[in-house]
Amino acid sequence: MSDDKKVREHLLDFQLKPAMLKLDRIQEFEVQLPDTDGFQESEFKTDRTEQVTEIEG
Repeated sequence: MSDDKKVREHLLDFQLKPAMLKLDRIQEFEVQLPDTDGFQESEFKTDRTEQVTEIEG
């Protein structure tokens, strides 16, 4: 995540010097989708597996 919290990415690997790590359990996850005609009319039938694998490795 960028310092201004506007850019978020997947964390796939990291190295850590001795440190304290705190985790928080979440029980709900909310996704806010665009409220536009273009998004509402989309069918999302295209298989994006290849594109996701290329981006995320």
